[in-house]
Amino acid sequence: MIMEINGKKARKTRTVIMPRTKSCGLRKKAWWFLRKNKSVTLAELRQAICDQDKVTDRLNLGKWALSLTRAGLVARSRDPGGEKAGGRFYRYVLVIDVGPKAPVITHHDTRVFDPNSNQMITDKAELPMEI
Repeated sequence: MIMEINGKKARKTRTVIMPRTKSCGLRKKAWWFLRKNKSVTLAELRQAICDQDKVTDRLNLGKWALSLTRAGLVARSRDPGGEKAGGRFYRYVLVIDVGPKAPVITHHDTRVFDPNSNQMITDKAELPMEI
């Protein structure tokens, strides 16, 4: 691909993708709800912040909770009274409150960025932590 830089033609060799540094929408609302309650299930999150029971919202919140668990911000434990489908019987407990701005899950849900400290949070374990 040929592009113009400072009046000269140059070949673009690679694309640099910057990680997102802002979380918005559903995950931002979920972070505020988790910070307020300290312990929630995915069903409680969906009931509190989602307009309808959409499959995309359920999957989005599930990936978000799993990423936060892997980063060590949240611990998950089995909820004996919960539903037994799709991770909804897990209770997610806030372990590290990084601040008011919601953590951002980066590309491919592999790393977590903390916009409060402007730092990447490294994974604590390969598998989700359970308590």
